[in-house]
Amino acid sequence: MNPMNEMSERRILKTWLSKLLITTSVGFTVFSGVARAEQYSGGAEKLKSFMSREMVVTNLKDLEKLGLMSGQTCERELVNPNGYTVDAKYQCKVGANGKVVKSQPWASTSWPDRLGSIAEPYANRGSASTIARLWGWSNARGKIINESRDAKLKNIAAQDQEFIDNLSPAEKYDLIVGDPDFTFSRAVVNMVDFLEEKHQTALWSGICHGWGPASTTMPRPKHAFKVKSALGPTVTVYPDDMKGIMAFMWGKTFAQDYAKLEGWGCPNKDNTTPLGRLLHPSCFDVNPAFLHLMAANHIGLSGSGFIMDIQFKQHVYNQPTFKFESEYYNPETLSSSESLKDSVVRVGSYPDAYEDFRAPGTQYIVGVNTELSYLKEVDPSHSQTDGPDRDDVGKLKIRYELELDANYEIIGGEWRQFRDPWEPRMSEVADYAQPDILWIMPDGVRAWAAVDENIASDWNGIGVPPANWATASKLGSAVTKEQFYKYTGKKEIVPNPQPLSKIVYSLLELSQ
Repeated sequence: MNPMNEMSERRILKTWLSKLLITTSVGFTVFSGVARAEQYSGGAEKLKSFMSREMVVTNLKDLEKLGLMSGQTCERELVNPNGYTVDAKYQCKVGANGKVVKSQPWASTSWPDRLGSIAEPYANRGSASTIARLWGWSNARGKIINESRDAKLKNIAAQDQEFIDNLSPAEKYDLIVGDPDFTFSRAVVNMVDFLEEKHQTALWSGICHGWGPASTTMPRPKHAFKVKSALGPTVTVYPDDMKGIMAFMWGKTFAQDYAKLEGWGCPNKDNTTPLGRLLHPSCFDVNPAFLHLMAANHIGLSGSGFIMDIQFKQHVYNQPTFKFESEYYNPETLSSSESLKDSVVRVGSYPDAYEDFRAPGTQYIVGVNTELSYLKEVDPSHSQTDGPDRDDVGKLKIRYELELDANYEIIGGEWRQFRDPWEPRMSEVADYAQPDILWIMPDGVRAWAAVDENIASDWNGIGVPPANWATASKLGSAVTKEQFYKYTGKKEIVPNPQPLSKIVYSLLELSQ
């Protein structure tokens, strides 16, 4: 058979099948052939607002000139008809093997609530950790917090160095500020008790929403250091202790209100097209066009990372993301290429499974395979130093199509769950993943505590910390917030203990 005739017949068959699936309720919904994606709107202005930048690049050809697709080199300078100028010097240094941030975020853990959050003395993990992971906090609480341990804390000056070094990050914070009542540690435990009572201590619940911004906005703790406590003992603070305190500070700060998020949750996964595309407005995840532009502009041009929920399912896993690599593919032939010319196709020129969802004004479509590098959770330890070699890096491979106008401006996109939506494979269903939510903290926003102003004196790490730190810390431990709980159907006052940022940033300096 003539190859051209075979291609023509295949197009006719696919077009007929497309119309059949759209006009009937027959099957294939299990394949979710068209994955969830919100309609992208706002263009450059939306991206500028999200990134707090006056200059962004939204034209695919301009992104190519800047070397933001794998296998390409970049021009020294790009002048766009819209009037912006980009200095590509940094990008030229990066080269073509993936675009990375200027400083890699640091790996940590979500500090699970059911293990006691940062009140858990993690160096002494044993059966209690296993019990908590399997059966919850209430079944392990007594093995972590008990009368014997409380008695030692009350007589902390008499304890040996091993006991001091093995204290939890929250207990070390209390000891450093000179609080003999260990108010902050107890407040963290009370917080977990409250969450357990409200059925909020699932396997995945913790402070990953604090680890993400802490990791992307604060320097990595490089080495352990010692602090003399006003209560007597000398405290060894390990890098992972600092990570826990920093993540908790960001998780509980009211600066979280300034976070910029893109993406949504999904209350109704049954409302789909025959090809499986979810239709409920709240089911729209971050649009791949927005994600692509964020990766190119925020990581590639600005050298800054972002945080993404790596799963589109109900559970939220916030992961610091710091690198991306992309290549094109042709949506019709499915062939991969480093050439935009070989991969872009005109809308309407081939059987398009997504034609009903294309952005208004779409003239061209190009497929993109992208690999995003993110940090996975790493259990805390007493390592004396920390560096990228201790990080555990995960890879998220995603496939999507970008919708372009006549000038190659990126105006929309669709997730592509299957390599060929007309010939879906069940294995692709099991392996499929796409980002659910993408978010950042705006430049210049720092974590802060509601009672930070109660600290009047500075400390440079020499001698014991100021006496007024203990009083201020107790005030921070008593902070609460109002939060709506689905389980009770009402707003409740929730424990929200906050370590004081001035103390945390002072300790961070010592770890550098």
